[in-house]
Amino acid sequence: MSNDSATPGPQKGFRDPVGLTRWVRGLLCAYVALNLVWIWMHARAYQELVGGGTVLPLPLRVGLPFVGLIGLILIFVWVYRAHHNAEQLGATGLKFSPGWSVGCYFVPVVWFWKPYQAMKEVWQASASPSGWTRQPGSVLLKCWWMCWLLAFFAEQAVSLAVGTSGVMPDPGAVEVGADLATNAVEVPLTLLLLVIIGRVNRMQMEQYRKQVAAGRIRVREGGGTMRSGSRAAPTADLTLSPPR
Repeated sequence: MSNDSATPGPQKGFRDPVGLTRWVRGLLCAYVALNLVWIWMHARAYQELVGGGTVLPLPLRVGLPFVGLIGLILIFVWVYRAHHNAEQLGATGLKFSPGWSVGCYFVPVVWFWKPYQAMKEVWQASASPSGWTRQPGSVLLKCWWMCWLLAFFAEQAVSLAVGTSGVMPDPGAVEVGADLATNAVEVPLTLLLLVIIGRVNRMQMEQYRKQVAAGRIRVREGGGTMRSGSRAAPTADLTLSPPR
């Protein structure tokens, strides 16, 4: 893929990230809660299987994947909007377009590092749109991506460890053990993503307010208001005026 060199397209206006961010963070919190219950039930099931039991109670088999799928879709929408807003706030020379920042998650091999680079870029551009290349990343991003890779390989690692141990346990116990390893990593992964999304949203809103105050963002007539906590700022059809 050579889409890294994508340049910002025509300005379409800053889009309110607050409501979407709340939905994403709410679903991620629900996913963490369900995941903790899932882990607790897996731990009990694993003990039963190791002890000779054959029943694997998994009442969350439908609920957890459903919440995870909806949350994942909203995360991709949020990633797209975050990159779009970074461009609208004045960041130029970005290596990722909004579309490629999401698309790189679905391309084999490059998904091991491109999503991290895309998230780092939107973090930098949100912190300082005009000087984003001089902005450092964050240890939060590195920890998040380490958890992403660990979650990807956790199941394979458990299966490989069992296969090379010379022991032939109950196949159900191996499956539950692999699920335990994966879900245990997904909890800190999700919590870190919660923090990252909140920080990027806050940085973009701070940049937005600064540019409204400086007159670089014009509000067309008929616009509504964008709210963040108790503070409000003009929004709706927002455009950036040329840099002065």
